[in-house]
Amino acid sequence: LGEANPTNIGIMRDFINQRVPETITIYAEGFRKAFDMFKEAKDRKPEQFEDCYNIIIFLTDGQPTDTYFSLDDITKGQDLMDRSVHIFTYGLGANLQIASSGWANDPNNPWVKLPALDFLATIADQNNMQVPGAVEWTNTYCIGGNYGSCFSANRDPQGVGPWGRTEYIDDSEGDKLKTIMGSYYDFFPFSSDPEPTYSVPTNDEHLGLVITAALPTIETPDVFFGVTGVDISMDVVFHEVANFNIGKYSYAFLVDREDGRVLIHRNLP
Repeated sequence: LGEANPTNIGIMRDFINQRVPETITIYAEGFRKAFDMFKEAKDRKPEQFEDCYNIIIFLTDGQPTDTYFSLDDITKGQDLMDRSVHIFTYGLGANLQIASSGWANDPNNPWVKLPALDFLATIADQNNMQVPGAVEWTNTYCIGGNYGSCFSANRDPQGVGPWGRTEYIDDSEGDKLKTIMGSYYDFFPFSSDPEPTYSVPTNDEHLGLVITAALPTIETPDVFFGVTGVDISMDVVFHEVANFNIGKYSYAFLVDREDGRVLIHRNLP
């Protein structure tokens, strides 16, 4: 996982702009890589995953070429992450309204394929039966070889993971895409008395090294309005720490909570 700083954002933008559309849509590889990234990051810094939600945001404008493997890889990935990852799916474009997933959710009717948008709902639902349009997949269907080993026997047909949400964005709604996708966070409950969150230091072209302090903004007790953030120059932070004094024997120091590094301390050489 990389920091969303200006340099990485530029690299990602260039990468996306250089992509060339192909004639296949491979869902499984995307989910496999996403879960592998989660697992690698969690193994490296497990503290990053405390008191937070794990989310995969999945966008597609095409019907899947590898339907059965998609379900299998989601199941395997959730096992890696203790079934903690929410999946939000976004179907883009009118072609998906008539597209087929290629997956027969009922093994007794193998020629009846689930519509592509319902398949996206099924992925987001993850066997919780909470998302409209979703269908259940169980070990009963795995026996027929429709997809992999699926679930442990002691939890079939329980949820593969926590349910998320699915959205369809029509060709005419391109200007709404940012708003629709940007509202993913309102799916989760929020505290009525939140604590500020501080980012790792990043480089700002005007302020130099900064950290961002952010707080959720609540319009009414039940309505999440947005996020209020402010960039704080590390020069200001260092100055405040170095000049902190509430008594003869008091002093302040600054520690990076991610790796325990002491950033400023009066006894540092």
